[in-house]
Amino acid sequence: MYYPIDEERVVAKWLAVLDKPDEADRELLTSIVKAINQAYLAGKEDMEVAK
Repeated sequence: MYYPIDEERVVAKWLAVLDKPDEADRELLTSIVKAINQAYLAGKEDMEVAK
């Protein structure tokens, strides 16, 4: 997997495997991907500061 994650692509893939996904599923998955991307970017910034 590459970071940052392509939000739309990953959410679409996850929704495709769910049985009858609704808007709440989309919102949850979008929030998860955003949190992962934010954690990645924060870690990347920390690594750059530590250099």
